[in-house]
Amino acid sequence: MNLVNRLQLKERTESCMERNCLGQTKRAEEVIQSENKKRQEQKSKFSTTVEDYMAHKFSSVESVIAVMDAESCLKTCQKGRDVIAKTLEQNLQEFYTNIQLCYKGQEKTGAASAHSRQVDYNGVIGCLENNIAIMEAMDKRLSDDFV
Repeated sequence: MNLVNRLQLKERTESCMERNCLGQTKRAEEVIQSENKKRQEQKSKFSTTVEDYMAHKFSSVESVIAVMDAESCLKTCQKGRDVIAKTLEQNLQEFYTNIQLCYKGQEKTGAASAHSRQVDYNGVIGCLENNIAIMEAMDKRLSDDFV
């Protein structure tokens, strides 16, 4: 069972968005539709007066705040998912680097040329076994941390 399902992350995120962001999201959608309509009508027209420009092309601070508030609320609701994703990304990158370093450590020095590298395959097998144990420990630790 994957971590997202175990944590009911999708349901919790959607619940947060419905509970906390619905009003802000609706307001932002109204603002965006209004701004888009206003701009579409005046898309190819040059404003010759201050009044015309302000009425048809100017974005108010309130409209920008409405959109930013909705974005902020949605981002807050998605924070749990983002934390898990970033944690997994960082740990998997470090794990991948560890495997590479382990493999490089199994190359025998003094090989005749770069084309004929010699590798201690028993050492590589040991690396892989150790990294399997590391992956299992990471999985348990992350599961304990998140659940």
